Amino acid sequence: TREKQGHPNPISDLSNVKPIHLGLHTVTRQMHCSVTYLYRKEPDAPLGTATVGHFRRKLGESLARRIPSEVMDEVDMILPVPETGKAYAQGLANKLQLPYVEGIFKGNSKRSFDIQSFDKRRMLLFSTLRVIAESVAGKSVMVVDEAIFTGATLKVVSQLLRNAGARRVYVAIPSPEVRFSC
Repeated sequence: TREKQGHPNPISDLSNVKPIHLGLHTVTRQMHCSVTYLYRKEPDAPLGTATVGHFRRKLGESLARRIPSEVMDEVDMILPVPETGKAYAQGLANKLQLPYVEGIFKGNSKRSFDIQSFDKRRMLLFSTLRVIAESVAGKSVMVVDEAIFTGATLKVVSQLLRNAGARRVYVAIPSPEVRFSC
């Protein structure tokens, strides 16, 4: 290998790498971007001594202490945004001892995160997301998704839930504010 021949491993020694667009520095930095663990990695992927799914459930549990008690008194159930909000919603529902209900389902496997245009994302979401009306009608629901990128998903989900008869829609996001792009 290169290291045995006296050459440094380019991934482990980044001291001389200059930041260039889509260069080694960018790729290496993005390997540890929070979005990778919040959104892109599979739940069974390793993360330290646990899995990404465990990390996501713990983030969901941590939401519980940030939700005002007057809001929690109103909430009847926790709903995940499919598929990305499931583990977060499970953690939150478990911590708050509220029902976890998959009242929203996705009919298409294309991920809206990869679509940059707000309007195109919104159109895709309206065409793929469905709400099980009998699950939410007359209920006050808390929707959990991993992050807010453009707001398109949560706007569409909120409108679909209201159209299905949800009394109130609250939104809970476990990820911190993203201030710098990966």
